[in-house]
Amino acid sequence: MNRACTIPPGREIICNVLSCELSHPELPGEMLKDFDLEARTRPAIESVDKGTLNFIVDNHSLISGEEWEAYKVITPSSEVDFPADNLFRVQRGLTRFAAYGFYVKLTGLKRGPHTLYFGGAVPNPDGGPAIFETAVNYNLTQL
Repeated sequence: MNRACTIPPGREIICNVLSCELSHPELPGEMLKDFDLEARTRPAIESVDKGTLNFIVDNHSLISGEEWEAYKVITPSSEVDFPADNLFRVQRGLTRFAAYGFYVKLTGLKRGPHTLYFGGAVPNPDGGPAIFETAVNYNLTQL
């Protein structure tokens, strides 16, 4: 996927490199407690081969290998109000939601054009093709 973005002066960008999210509508009939909802997001991210993760700015890889451990973030369970026709394709309304993944805060870009590429893959526990992959290219303009 290719995108373009203009960044105002002094603005930081949080990049969701790869994450797993879960909400009650995605787990019909389970109605998990917050702790259990958070715990269900962990296995997918814990199984990621960090060699599949990328965060590249202006053709320079900024993070590699075990350095990715420092970029894991758990988003504690919280209430979310899903609108109709949401990207998760779940019923609209209030529900509980949790996420866990690799997030990078991009700061300090010099004024002018930049390229940003990030992504990764969640492996298939059965050894087949990845169950989820993402790769995003941005053409950024730092004001």
